[in-house]
Amino acid sequence: MNFFSSNKPKSADDDFYTLIDYYAILGVPPNATPEQIREAYIELAVKNHPDNIYQDEAYSEHWDNPEHQLAIKKRFQQINQAYFILSDPERRQIYDTQYNDYCTTASDNFEKEQEHSRRCKRNASTTNIYKYEREANPDKIFGNVFEELFNPDIPKPHTFWKPLGGAAGIVLGFICMNVTGAVAGAVVGAKLGQIRDNKGK
Repeated sequence: MNFFSSNKPKSADDDFYTLIDYYAILGVPPNATPEQIREAYIELAVKNHPDNIYQDEAYSEHWDNPEHQLAIKKRFQQINQAYFILSDPERRQIYDTQYNDYCTTASDNFEKEQEHSRRCKRNASTTNIYKYEREANPDKIFGNVFEELFNPDIPKPHTFWKPLGGAAGIVLGFICMNVTGAVAGAVVGAKLGQIRDNKGK
């Protein structure tokens, strides 16, 4: 399933293709710092994780709707692809070259589903975009990020409490709400730990 870019041009001109605006997906500016990108990803990934959504009774009437299921999967996929691209300096540099030098903002006649897209001119780096798309695995990306967040084996002086807070949040969250609670508790616990790290106490 292709969520990053489209092999089928949205224009009659084959020299153009559609690039997803991953900064817009994460809700961060193009000059966002790595930490801002990471924090935005964690918040959105937890909120939009399929397991989390399907445990929310507010969505119960849509659980058996194939289109709704696809939309949930697509949203989670895009969030993870955004982090996969923007969290890596080399991938981000190539993406930014496309984003800044070869693309324009989406025109009004773009399909509704192409929201957060940019119309781009094909160039030598376009194949790299497709390559990154194939490499992005949402479940693996999600797992790796939270494993790093909770791993206390590599404590840095200024991040001592953050991993401990995350680990404590996992336990408390799991007791309250199983897997969903563990994920949410981990995020809250890590943020509380980071506050203490920032205070230096």
